[in-house]
Amino acid sequence: MLNTERLCLGCMTDNGGEKICSICGFDSSESNDKEYLKLGYWIRERYLVGRVIEHNGEGVTYIGWDNKEDSIVNIREYYPKGAAARKEDGTVAIVDGSEYTFNEGIMSFLELNRKVASLMDLPSLLPTVDVFEEGGTAYNITKAVPGITLREFLIRNGGDLTWEQARPLFLPLITTISGLHDAGIIHRGISPDTIFVGRDGKLRIKDICIRSVRMSNSNMAIQLFPGFSAVEQYGYDVQYRDGKYTDVYGMAATLFRVLMGKAPTDVTERISNDNMQIPARFADVLPKYVLAALANGLQLLPIDRIQDMDSFRIALTPISGESTVAFTPVAAPVKPKTTPSTVKTGSTSAPKPAAKPTSKPAAKPAPKPAPKPAPKPAEKPQRNYAVLSSLITALVFIIIGVVLYFGFGVGKVVEKPEEPSKPTSVVEPPSELVSIDTGDPNVKLYQVPNLVGKRYADIIGNIDYITVFDFEIVSKKYSDKHPRGYIISQEQTSEQTVKKGTTIKIVVSLGPKTVKIPSSIIGKSYDEAVIELLKLGFNYNSIEKREIYDENQTPGVVVDTEPGVGSGIDLDAGVVLRVNTYTGEIPTPPESTEE
Repeated sequence: MLNTERLCLGCMTDNGGEKICSICGFDSSESNDKEYLKLGYWIRERYLVGRVIEHNGEGVTYIGWDNKEDSIVNIREYYPKGAAARKEDGTVAIVDGSEYTFNEGIMSFLELNRKVASLMDLPSLLPTVDVFEEGGTAYNITKAVPGITLREFLIRNGGDLTWEQARPLFLPLITTISGLHDAGIIHRGISPDTIFVGRDGKLRIKDICIRSVRMSNSNMAIQLFPGFSAVEQYGYDVQYRDGKYTDVYGMAATLFRVLMGKAPTDVTERISNDNMQIPARFADVLPKYVLAALANGLQLLPIDRIQDMDSFRIALTPISGESTVAFTPVAAPVKPKTTPSTVKTGSTSAPKPAAKPTSKPAAKPAPKPAPKPAPKPAEKPQRNYAVLSSLITALVFIIIGVVLYFGFGVGKVVEKPEEPSKPTSVVEPPSELVSIDTGDPNVKLYQVPNLVGKRYADIIGNIDYITVFDFEIVSKKYSDKHPRGYIISQEQTSEQTVKKGTTIKIVVSLGPKTVKIPSSIIGKSYDEAVIELLKLGFNYNSIEKREIYDENQTPGVVVDTEPGVGSGIDLDAGVVLRVNTYTGEIPTPPESTEE
């Protein structure tokens, strides 16, 4: 058994008891914050506590030492911010008035981590050592694996990876998340900060937390990841709970960051102005099926998004070459129609998702329509992971002005499903795309289409358009003539012929600058009313909530606005929503004090 007095409490390596560690630079005179466990504290006389690694609304993680196994571990302590208090002896007390929050959370913490501990056959989990209650709280102990976060890894290695590099790293991780989902566990925090790159070249998922810390309107301090958290986590779309599709968004956003070199636009911006861009040579660098998978995985609304990790993995897997990929239609989390209708995307068509429900769906999405026949992925992917150093190259993308929008209510980027008896063929260009024969087989020209008056999302959602042309929004203007998201003008006219890859510069409408406050928001919850205003183009930060108490009005809903409903108002101006705090309960009269 190692002499723990020789250990550095910053990295848990044997440095001979140096005051300042020559390995990690930790100064032994430092201390953890007073609300956390002290350096050198022993839990169950087995686990030695070191410095704080990470903390959020659920608790705190320390680097630690397992004195029984002589190994470095991570010690996760349940310590909900605002509901827990540290005693002098290191044990935990519950803050008065927070008993329900604390006790509900600790039960969820123990159940979650014990369930994760039973899934150690999944390839991308940190091995669990122990889960137990102690000192008024609970602990989860996992083995420490040397490595760095994916975010740090990307910064150190040029900022991005090619698909050929990313694919063998991410597919085992996607399989692991799918396994967590099968066990009823949703991560809700998938991002470059919660994915760990080990020295062995494997990706592992960490920071699996209880639901309350990753969802808004929680009684805990929440932890969301801008650019990687889904809209339902912010509480915008009140018709949807979190589900498997929540992690699909996080995984797609993370893969977007890895391949494009920057995070997607955060949903808090997309919900009012959905102008997410992919600034890369995707037509020539990334396979079409990868672009389509990212587009479908990053759909703003859960109903439009790829619904589970297995479907996302299939979408990222070519069948027999890039041009013959078939995509599983995205199913809404509601009971499908018997005969789905179709929507056109350029010259292709695909089954349309069922209509958006008018009430909250169940926590688990209903079964999807019977999907088209498609080759099944291997039941168990081979667990041969590339060595990290062999995947790193000095590649830097040459960024050009190619813009891919998923916004303004855009549908998914999909391709035609293959028929049962026929192989999928190469998609032909739509009829409005006219190619010009120049007589030179090396030079092909295309006539610029007339885009004015068309919805920009439809143009960019057309895989054939974005294969031939690049699109750049040079400006956005308010317009009474063109609805929000429609094209007002274009620099190149439809009389011009251009080469493949030409950038067509356009101006997109922001819709009318002055709108009327709709009467339909009266009687809705605050969240529902905010969503309706955001869809009209109002800025989230300009919407103010004020509480009033009125026993004559419906409890808990918007009862009035300022300016009033029907008033014309500039989109840059502020809107006040008055919400009734009356609960509907009849106050109990005080007991008589008369003798």
